[in-house]
Amino acid sequence: MGSKFLSDLDLSADEKAKLASLAAPSPVAVLSMRRAAPEAFDGLFGKERADKIAARLESQLTPEEKQRLESSVPVKRFPLGASLGSPPSHLPPPKFDIAERDQIFEEIEALRKLDSPSTEQTKRKSELEDRLNALLEST
Repeated sequence: MGSKFLSDLDLSADEKAKLASLAAPSPVAVLSMRRAAPEAFDGLFGKERADKIAARLESQLTPEEKQRLESSVPVKRFPLGASLGSPPSHLPPPKFDIAERDQIFEEIEALRKLDSPSTEQTKRKSELEDRLNALLEST
């Protein structure tokens, strides 16, 4: 990658090659990568050297890029490396019978899987779909 920002940095050829391998088009992109995965980035160079490289990259940023980098949402860290998602919301229970909904849906799915449904089966599927829609819309 022949990015001008890399050639302007006072780094060894090996360090420039490592940065080039990230395929980042700009200093702000490299710094964003470091922010997203600091352990991986610092592992490329060692923590102290990565700090110095980051400082050199920051010196190349425009005021707008500095502002964008500072205002970006910080990456959340999870103890075991996995996000379990957002906590469940506290929605009120549905105003329809879930067991009935599931039973209707299972019947519809079984009828949809038929290769050549009869006229009666097609009519039954349509009736079940109407019933399911009415059940869900009654809320």
